[in-house]
Amino acid sequence: MHEPMNRNSLQILIVDDSEDDAFLICSEVQNIDLIEKCEHAIDKLSFERLLTQQKWDVILTDHNMPGFSSWDVLRLSNQSLPDIPVIIVSGTIGEESAVESMKAGFQDYVLKDNLSRLVPSINNAIQNYNSLIEKQQIEDKLHKSREQYRELVGHMETVREQERLRIAQDIHDDLGGTLAALKFDTSLMRSKLTVKDDDFDKRLERMSYDLDNAVKSVRRIISDLRPSVLDDLGLIAAIEWLSDTFSKRHNIHTFVSYDEKLDGIIENNIAVPLFRITQETFNNILKHAKASEVRINIAIDNNHILLSIKDNGIGFNDKKDIPSGHYGILGMRDRVERLHGSFKISSQKNSGTDVSVTIPLTHNQQYEQ
Repeated sequence: MHEPMNRNSLQILIVDDSEDDAFLICSEVQNIDLIEKCEHAIDKLSFERLLTQQKWDVILTDHNMPGFSSWDVLRLSNQSLPDIPVIIVSGTIGEESAVESMKAGFQDYVLKDNLSRLVPSINNAIQNYNSLIEKQQIEDKLHKSREQYRELVGHMETVREQERLRIAQDIHDDLGGTLAALKFDTSLMRSKLTVKDDDFDKRLERMSYDLDNAVKSVRRIISDLRPSVLDDLGLIAAIEWLSDTFSKRHNIHTFVSYDEKLDGIIENNIAVPLFRITQETFNNILKHAKASEVRINIAIDNNHILLSIKDNGIGFNDKKDIPSGHYGILGMRDRVERLHGSFKISSQKNSGTDVSVTIPLTHNQQYEQ
C-alpha cells in the first residue's frame, strides 16, 4: 500500500532531453523549498534506470523527445509506480493532444513558458494522490473489517451449531430418558392395579397421554435443534425429512429431486448451511408466500452444489431492495458468501419465488464428472 506524500520532502523525477529546461524546471520547484530531491533523466535508458532506483512522488516529463515520448513515460511509470502523478511540462502541446493526455491518465500539463503554473499543478497532484491513497486505505480497512466480521460470524455459527448439537444430545439423554422411565412406570402401575378404581385409572390414562405428547414434543425440539438424520445420513436425507415434516405439519405439497452423484460427497461445512438455508426458506414460505406447493432441487455442476427452492406463492417485487427486518434473507446470503458462493432470490408478483444457491465444493468433496 502506498503512503500519502509529504509536501516538504518530495522526490521529483524530470524527464527531458534538454539539460537547460530540466534545470529551469528543477529551480522552479526548489525555490519554494518544496522538494527534497530532484533528478533528471535525459532519455529512455536513463529514465528506466532512475525509475527503479527509488520511490518517486511526482514525474515531470516533456511531451516529445527523440525516440521517446510522454506516453512512454506514463506507460513505464504505471508499470513500476501505479497511481504516481505524471505531469507533462512541454514547450508546445496542442489542445487536442492535451485533452487526450488528460483522458489517458496524465495529472496535468504545463507549458514551459508559463512555469508559474507548475507548483500549483504539483500541489494539486499531491492533493489528488493523497486523497486517492486515503480512500484506498479506508477501503482496505473496510474490507479487512468485513473479513473479520465474516470470520466472527462464521465462528459464531459453528459454535451455535455445536451448542445446538450438545443441547439436543442432553435433552435426548436426560429428558428423553426420564420421560421413557415415567412412561414405563405408568404402564407398570396400571398393570399392577388389583382394585378397580375408575378415577385413578383415568388419571393414569391421562398421565400416559400427557407423557406421549411430552415425548413427541421432545423429539420435535431435538429435531429442530439438530436433526440426527443430518449427521447420520447426510444433507439429502435431512432435506427430504425436513420437506416431509413441513408438508405434513402445514399441508403444503413439497417435492424433492436431487442428483444421485451427491450422495456421500457433501461434508458438514456445506451440508449444515444448506440445511439451515432450506429451513429458513420454509419459514419464509410459511409466513409470507401463501403457497400450496414447493419444489426443491439439489444438483452438481462443474464441482458446484446448486440448491433451488421454488414456491408457487404470491411472490413480491424483487427489483426493490429487501425491506428492513428481513434478517433471515440477510443471514442466508451471509452463510453463502462465507462459503464463497452466490445467493439469489427471483420473484414476481403472483408468480412465486425462487431461491437459488451455488456453493463450490472443496477439493476433498469434488466429483470427477
